[in-house]
Amino acid sequence: MPEPADHKPSSAPGRPGWPLVLGLGLVLLLLAGVHTHPLWQHLGQGIPYGYHVVPGFELVPLMPGDHLQFLYWCWLLGDNLAGN
Repeated sequence: MPEPADHKPSSAPGRPGWPLVLGLGLVLLLLAGVHTHPLWQHLGQGIPYGYHVVPGFELVPLMPGDHLQFLYWCWLLGDNLAGN
């Protein structure tokens, strides 16, 4: 017997629903924050630029290097995706 035309299936079998995807995304975001613990506390103050830094220069804003170049390329990618 065919289904009525106004009947919509809730979701395809084998595909997770949006609450599961949202929950997984939040768990991954939490794990990323735990993994990079001191970095997220200084997000607006500077960019980490080395593993062994000179004491007193841990938070130098916009220190030149590959990390700043990577931030620039991420910014360009964001502008390209947004259509700017």
